[in-house]
This record gives sequence, structure tokens and C-alpha cells, in this order.
Amino acid sequence: MGMINEQSRIEERKLTLTQLELVIKPATIAAGLNRSASTFSLELHRDAWIRSKLSHGPQRPLEAGG
Repeated sequence: MGMINEQSRIEERKLTLTQLELVIKPATIAAGLNRSASTFSLELHRDAWIRSKLSHGPQRPLEAGG
């Protein structure tokens, strides 16, 4: 039973990271996981997640001077 729980936790983290990279708001991700937005935010801070520099929408590519 422990292996199934750990595997689902790994899959959930992969999904979360993908959604964060797609600039989906953490509160929206938390709602999809049936978690409190504040608890989810605390987990992100604990895991030292850093918001992408391009999180405010499309911008010039960093190669072009950002």
C-alpha cells in the first residue's frame, strides 16, 4: 500500500511542476488537487519552488534581451 501512495505522490508532483511551468496559478492547481490554496502555497515554499521570470505572460525571449 505504501508503494501505491508514493507513486501517486510522485505523479502528482510531476503534474504540479508541469502546470507551474505552463504558468497556471498555484491556487488553481490546489483546487484541482482538492487542497487548500494556502497549504499548497506553503508546500511550494517549503520545496523552494521559484516562480518563472516569464510568469506574467508572453514576453521577449531572454536571448533577445528579455
